[in-house]
Amino acid sequence: MRTGVIIAVLAVAGIGSAHAQLFKCKGPDGKVVYSDTRCESGATAGALPPGVNNKAHENEAKAAADKAAADKAAAERKAQAEALVEAARKAGLVAPAPAAGTQASPSAQQAPKRYELTNADHERIRSLEIDSSRLGASSEQKRAASMQIDAIRSGREARMTSEERARRDGLTADLVSADAPKRQRALQQLQSIYYH
Repeated sequence: MRTGVIIAVLAVAGIGSAHAQLFKCKGPDGKVVYSDTRCESGATAGALPPGVNNKAHENEAKAAADKAAADKAAAERKAQAEALVEAARKAGLVAPAPAAGTQASPSAQQAPKRYELTNADHERIRSLEIDSSRLGASSEQKRAASMQIDAIRSGREARMTSEERARRDGLTADLVSADAPKRQRALQQLQSIYYH
């Protein structure tokens, strides 16, 4: 009988501790602590509903650690990008950065303007695509059409002189020749026009 009373007392004590109030306390250093006792007078307190445990504290700590890792990774990516830009500057692939305390000229601050295609450019591209997809088109004709489409889209075609255009038209006519070496020479000369 005595052991039954001891078990009953222990059971009641266990139930009482299971429903104890949990407090969320914020210390002077800003850290949040969960406790089953009331917060100290200098700390801000907030009572949590029964059943909440320190899992919330663990989640907050994990979220803070994840944020710190993400910030570190972003800083490393930024440093790598800056190193790549600096290497490109040293290699002469990118214009040098303006010296500290100076401003870049207005023309250097503006990005190069992208060529805007006209309706005639769109029609010409469509025509070249149709011509190059014809069943009897030679590989030279297909390659030349691809180069010309690229030149139109980049604006190089619009900057060609009238002599270059006349030369291009003559070489394009040579691409339909049955003579393979003549087609290859015409293609090479077209490449020199487009990529000089």
